[in-house]
Amino acid sequence: QIQAALDALPDLGGKIVLLEGEFHLGDNILLRQPTGSFRTIKIEGQGGWGTTLILSDGINKDMFVTTGSVANKMLTCIFSNFVANGNYTNNLTAGRFYYNASTDSSIQGDILFDTCFFVNFRSDVIDTSSAWNFNFITSIIESGQAKGIVIRGGRGDWNIVNSTFNFMADS
Repeated sequence: QIQAALDALPDLGGKIVLLEGEFHLGDNILLRQPTGSFRTIKIEGQGGWGTTLILSDGINKDMFVTTGSVANKMLTCIFSNFVANGNYTNNLTAGRFYYNASTDSSIQGDILFDTCFFVNFRSDVIDTSSAWNFNFITSIIESGQAKGIVIRGGRGDWNIVNSTFNFMADS
């Protein structure tokens, strides 16, 4: 459902509003590079932790992945008001939000996480190499396995504001 809604957006982008409830992801969600020069994608839940994205058992893939290989394309992603559950007890690998951690750094743009709660990830929760501006606002990462946020470069401001990181050892 989510992928189909994203694929139906115009090339300039748009906003996807997720209803309350759980969305079980059987594959990663692809955030596609624009064919023009820029694109903005907004994915918004209902707030109050009423919307949950959870990786289905045994998927072993990343939750969100940017795609594209043409240089000088701007892809801005805005995520807000949802819970992302990596379900690490039933997935041996992956689960992260993967924003162009490729070697060619062809996708560039901004990333904003606002009022999101990330729980039960096995790998890095957010991995980016080309965000121009990275903002993590009033959000939480809580996990026994994940390493948090990995920023491998970029060009702009990196802001983490009013957010919490709780990493518990597995027993």
